[in-house]
Amino acid sequence: MNTTLRLLPLFLLCSCSLLPAKPYGERSLQDKANCVAAETARIRDLEPKNTVPAGIKTKADVKDLFVKEIDKEWAEKGAGEERALKLFGLLPPEMDLKPWLADYMKDNVGGYYDTETKEFFTVAKEEEKEGAGAEDGAAETEADETDEDDEDEEKSAVEKELEENFVMAHELTHAIDDQHFDFEAIEEAGDFSGDETLAFTALAEGSAMESSVDFLLWRLGAPFSTSGPLLSPLVRLLDSQSMLSWAKEAGGEVGSELKDAPPIIERPLIFPYIEGWGFVNRIRSEFGWEGVNAAYRDPPESSEQILFPERYLDRRDRPVQIDLPDPPLGWESVHEETLGMYGTKVLLATLLDEGAAEDADGWDGDRYVVWKGPAGDVLGWVSVWDYATDAKDFAGAYRALLRGRSVEDGSWSILREGEMVAVVQHAPAGQAEAAARHLLGSTVTRAPDDQAPERWFWKVLRFPLGLRFLDRAFEAHVAGGALFDYRGSAGGHSLELLDLGVFPGALLLSENSPDRSAFWLGLGLAGFSADRTLDYSFARIPLIFNWHSRGEGDAGSTRLSSMLRFVDYLDERGSGHFNLVWGSVLSIRWGDEATGGRNLRLFFVPVPGT
Repeated sequence: MNTTLRLLPLFLLCSCSLLPAKPYGERSLQDKANCVAAETARIRDLEPKNTVPAGIKTKADVKDLFVKEIDKEWAEKGAGEERALKLFGLLPPEMDLKPWLADYMKDNVGGYYDTETKEFFTVAKEEEKEGAGAEDGAAETEADETDEDDEDEEKSAVEKELEENFVMAHELTHAIDDQHFDFEAIEEAGDFSGDETLAFTALAEGSAMESSVDFLLWRLGAPFSTSGPLLSPLVRLLDSQSMLSWAKEAGGEVGSELKDAPPIIERPLIFPYIEGWGFVNRIRSEFGWEGVNAAYRDPPESSEQILFPERYLDRRDRPVQIDLPDPPLGWESVHEETLGMYGTKVLLATLLDEGAAEDADGWDGDRYVVWKGPAGDVLGWVSVWDYATDAKDFAGAYRALLRGRSVEDGSWSILREGEMVAVVQHAPAGQAEAAARHLLGSTVTRAPDDQAPERWFWKVLRFPLGLRFLDRAFEAHVAGGALFDYRGSAGGHSLELLDLGVFPGALLLSENSPDRSAFWLGLGLAGFSADRTLDYSFARIPLIFNWHSRGEGDAGSTRLSSMLRFVDYLDERGSGHFNLVWGSVLSIRWGDEATGGRNLRLFFVPVPGT
């Protein structure tokens, strides 16, 4: 899809005006954090319960923190996870994962929120922390006079403030969410699999991404949000692999750090931010922030639900529970875990090819085990699929993967029985098939309300007219949505007339949710939009009328213009501006302290006494 064409209506829409907020100026880190927390809480639509203490940590501090965090669970989970990933072929045999993870996180964290101490920290170099001062923790520091800081010195003050504000808004969203939903209590509520943990992390990071990007848009004065009809399609087009490729091609500090990261490590680390953002954006677009709050109370259970939000919202496709049998005689089980849909996709993409990742779309649950036998470690893996055809496709893809890697015959076996696939790798000669058959005896438990994804032929049967009654919504389509596309739910509705691919709703686009409304005509050039939490209203008729209002009272701003600002009126925080023919014919200022209260110009000539 051509992203440039997607953005064209956005550029035309914003050609009218921006009403940016004033910069925070020279304030201490705590004062800035307090300001950002208050504004972020308003956008996130949650009242902050407590002030979040802010501080500065160095990269060395971050490394020490992650070393301690990794140490907490390394003996119980981390060491076994490393063994399993090496047996899968996803980590180099010589790699020492534990210290590598601490170094990787040290170099890729710009700020963090500590769920135990309830504090927020920005991450700086040691000399920057010293320059900030111990008393007020000021964020402004002197530039480091080393070659590695040349890039930072070239950044404008605006770029630095935006970057700092984004990190603050992101981490303070975590703090606000934590105050309301208690992350530690959720973590302690059950023994989550790695895939369940990844899904919940995606919800939390997605909430922070949605909130912090909207915070930046609000600070810039833009009359739109990421959940609106113009930006939400772009958010949902993003994926971890494309973002990683972009970062590596861009180079710089981030790109250089990512180049040496195995895909099974780097992709799940960025997954919560990118796919998690798409998941939260999908919920917020229809159900508002209250829908995101409801997701915290009923969290997604798998990376599958993050990748396919409709499997969380429309038909709840719950992962099956798999209980593995006892190890074969003479072997000992030393580690069990769930790879998940996303982990399976990464495995196929890494060891086979990117296209093979689609063979994991029918995933319905899995469980792998590391057995310790007399001859060494053996890997056993059971996966369950939505349909037998999905299981067949996966088994074929994985068989091609092992043959393509020239894995020794007799050391592995793949057996399929209906929707179940059993895989054994690195087994002693002649024992792989028996071990795989042993795994087929695993107990599979499905949730009573589990619903498998819709089969492709139902979509064919609904063409040209389609009606669907889903768990939380009703849908109606004409010509597969190309001519008419409607979705209604308790959260609101969305309606599109004429989908041209790059221009959905080319004739008419109407969306409504608890937090916003939008109505656009003619490729999005004419219409109206408003957002409750971002506190703006915007209307446009091309070349004739533009109206942009945000905030109220002394903190509010309104701009009214026509014919590309041929006539332009701006009332901003009590300061009025009126320009005719871009100020070349008439310009009036009033209530502006910088000009003494009032100023009048005719044909560029100041009028005395005003």
